[in-house]
Amino acid sequence: MRPLALILLCASASLAQAGALGQLPVEMPSPYRPMSSAGNFANFKPAAPGDSLRPMRHRWGFGFDYVPGLGLASGTLAQPNALALRWWATDRLAVDLAGAMSAQGVSVSAATQGTLGNYGGALGLRYNVSEPSKDLLVQVVMKGGYAKADPNSAAQVATTAGFMGLGFEAFIPGWEWLSVEGTAGASYLDQAAAAAPSTSSVGVGAGGYAPLNFSVHVYF
Repeated sequence: MRPLALILLCASASLAQAGALGQLPVEMPSPYRPMSSAGNFANFKPAAPGDSLRPMRHRWGFGFDYVPGLGLASGTLAQPNALALRWWATDRLAVDLAGAMSAQGVSVSAATQGTLGNYGGALGLRYNVSEPSKDLLVQVVMKGGYAKADPNSAAQVATTAGFMGLGFEAFIPGWEWLSVEGTAGASYLDQAAAAAPSTSSVGVGAGGYAPLNFSVHVYF
């Protein structure tokens, strides 16, 4: 009988211990966790390949962005002047398209009737490199654009521009479908006028995309 009593005693102790452990809180794994904590923002810790990402894959965004050569660039800040469409190929990589055009005033002359005014377009790529907090993405951004101002006059100007730098995308707390973005970096600008030689420049203050750019997107 002693071995049986010993077995029963051990089983009772094991059940009591299991009951005590069952009362302890258990932390369940979260389906989404930022790539890096806010405490790492000052040190800019890039995401490792295995880190969790904000789920962005195959999401679409519609909003407003900037195309060089169509105005609304003042000093160091370029404001949105074009419609934009964004598609996230993966949780890290997105493709941006932007375009704008304006209809020229219709004239009585058949030669100018129905012609376009200013027009332009841009193509861009952005890559998530870090996520300091749940609502903030840090990105590498590359853009290229072309625009033509006054294409039907002797004063027409063709603008070719490129941009490369860092950017951020901040999602509004409570409105996860809305993001506000900004970029800062260097740009390339080439402008060719019909009655003048072309000019080009490269650098932070080269014009084109300007050092600072601002845009807004709505996701669906």
